[in-house]
Amino acid sequence: MLANFHTHTLFCDGHDTVFDMAEFAFSSGFTHLGFSSHAPLPFDARWTMKEERISSYIKEIDDAKKKFNKMKIFTALEIDYIPSTWEYSKKIISDNKYDYLIGAVHLLGEPGGKDYITITGNSSRFADSLANSGKDIKSAVREYYERMIYLIKYTEVDVMAHFDLIKKVNVDFQIFDENASWYNDFLNDALDALAANPKIVEVNTGALSRKKSKDLFPSDYILKFLLKNNIPVVINSDCHRKKDIAAYYDFAADKLKSLGFYYTMIYDDGWIKTPL
Repeated sequence: MLANFHTHTLFCDGHDTVFDMAEFAFSSGFTHLGFSSHAPLPFDARWTMKEERISSYIKEIDDAKKKFNKMKIFTALEIDYIPSTWEYSKKIISDNKYDYLIGAVHLLGEPGGKDYITITGNSSRFADSLANSGKDIKSAVREYYERMIYLIKYTEVDVMAHFDLIKKVNVDFQIFDENASWYNDFLNDALDALAANPKIVEVNTGALSRKKSKDLFPSDYILKFLLKNNIPVVINSDCHRKKDIAAYYDFAADKLKSLGFYYTMIYDDGWIKTPL
């Protein structure tokens, strides 16, 4: 069964229309497709959807549902947690009905502040931003996982996206040692929160397909923790181009099977298990 629930289009930072993405997915044999635009934020963020476009976003997805009615299509958002803008984000969520929500952290600090850092660029850009912010790497990593913990414990998001995204800026350990005890202390705090407040965790192939990482998000260490604690996973491509909609799916499935997983989750008017 081919399915993807983390899909970006021209409504945010994707490169294809809703229709083109749906048409490509359908012709590729997909049975389930969820659109999850980056939700609006109350400041200039070029990679997010604009608030005034939400109604058009929902309409285009509804039109795709009618056109490709043999494929199940769903409407979702990818929500960023930023403390100062969370009330705005909650209103965005409540103003319309979405099938599910994906929670993510892409930013550190506060918009407009000296400590504002994006964690989606390359290592050198991140290092420059970190130096200019006055933070050190330990405080940045702590903040990242604290924001993930908030999403886990205090929000209604269904899926945790790219759980250890902070390592995206750390290719070949250029910024920090992911085996260091301090890093694993922060990571384990987030994993403990997840064990106490289970949510679906995404196995994200997007950075592999975009050559931004040499591995999946999350790491094998995290996947083993999820398996041990019976925390469900969903394979998503986090695609921004239609050609990448199933990129590295076989790799992800083989990885999960090798670790002992025997099912993943799909959304089908509710989250259900499906065999690997």
